[in-house]
Amino acid sequence: MARLSIERRLLITTACLFLVIGSVLALTVRAYARRAADEAFDRVLTASALSIADTVAIEEGAVAVDIPYSAFAILGTSRLNRVFYRITAPDGSLVTGSPTLGLDIPANPNETLHLHDAVYRGEPVRIAAVQRFRADTVTGTGGWIGIQVAETREARRELAGQLTLNGMLPAVAIALLACGLILASVRSAFSPLRLIESNLRARRPSDLS
Repeated sequence: MARLSIERRLLITTACLFLVIGSVLALTVRAYARRAADEAFDRVLTASALSIADTVAIEEGAVAVDIPYSAFAILGTSRLNRVFYRITAPDGSLVTGSPTLGLDIPANPNETLHLHDAVYRGEPVRIAAVQRFRADTVTGTGGWIGIQVAETREARRELAGQLTLNGMLPAVAIALLACGLILASVRSAFSPLRLIESNLRARRPSDLS
């Protein structure tokens, strides 16, 4: 196998370097896009869970909840996502919603909202879980009421894909332009050597001038 010329080795090395840099850049942009999509959708999911939490109460020993329409209207803006919820009484029994949603999520007896990644019915979901302490105005007893709101991740993946594409297109365009400029520069730099090579090849073996 013929040995590669200096020019070709330089071009191959440059191409490999661009490939490594491009791969790192693609992974970085993809991670950023996923994080940005999660942050955007988490705000909406959090607002939905908190709006439901504001309506729960204990009346005559039973948990009462009036789920506002706006809680799911803001989540329903995406045609891709499916929404689930679960409200539990202080004793852990189901009040309303999906009975198997978030069963592996531990109950935290405080009013801090927590976000969890889980699997529900075989699909990955994002769950916003929060608890509210409510007291019965009649008996004076109370307890922590659990609220969980979940949505599937289709819209998040779609948004992350769009952000990744929008972030990579300018980088790809710049990389192609840089490759073209480097190729032209290398060929221009090695043109005197190619001229010397062609002159030497044109000589007869006995010509030592």
